[in-house]
Amino acid sequence: EGCTTWAASGSAPMDGEPILAKTRDYRTDHLPLQIVAHATPDSGYPYLYIGSAGSPGVFSAGMNQAGLAVADTHVYSTDLGPGLPSYSLMMHTLENHDTVSSALDYLRAAPRLGRNNLILADATGHLAVLEGGHSRYGLFESHSGGLVNTNHFVSDEMRGYYAKVDPPQDRNRSTGRYETASRALAGAQGQIDMPFAKALAAAHDGRLGSICCHPEAGSKSATISAAIFLPRQGQMLFCHGLPCQGHFDRFSTRGLST
Repeated sequence: EGCTTWAASGSAPMDGEPILAKTRDYRTDHLPLQIVAHATPDSGYPYLYIGSAGSPGVFSAGMNQAGLAVADTHVYSTDLGPGLPSYSLMMHTLENHDTVSSALDYLRAAPRLGRNNLILADATGHLAVLEGGHSRYGLFESHSGGLVNTNHFVSDEMRGYYAKVDPPQDRNRSTGRYETASRALAGAQGQIDMPFAKALAAAHDGRLGSICCHPEAGSKSATISAAIFLPRQGQMLFCHGLPCQGHFDRFSTRGLST
């Protein structure tokens, strides 16, 4: 299991529009369970989210009516303790916050279970990756350029708490996808747009570096969906299944009832 996420804003996108994307790798039995839902909480912002039918909270990614987008990636960690899992943190973030700054204030103060990373983007172009442990966290922020996040810790604060529990042959897959996405963003500064985002979601770069991960013998995990969020436009594009074979449907947060 793993996911690849990235975000870009400022001078990186061709039109200056902030963008956040996630390619979701998860158990293949969740492929027919993929949903796109409109949530209308009793109080707070309505939001659009992706998840698996029957799963709690925001179980993959989402964006609210204010243009705040968030997505998670699974990370095995030794810094664990009583606290909220990422699907609850993302739900509360989308319901109650309109900017990355406000969301970070909440996420740093909230009791965290201490597993999974979060990537965020808002309509102003503020980007962040929070590597959230139970008792500590690592943080990367940007207002122009790009951020990438996969399934390991990169920050000095969290790097030593990454638990390498995957089989030896799979332990470089997270770093491989991280490097593939980082190279792609670095080589497309000023040119990042929707075709770029779709192409990156569908990228194949060998067994360790492919963003689009096909089913393999002996594995129960593969890419089951992809999403691209445009916070300033209130638009989300969603692909059910392998991005190299499927198509992206467009959804909007505009007009969601409050």
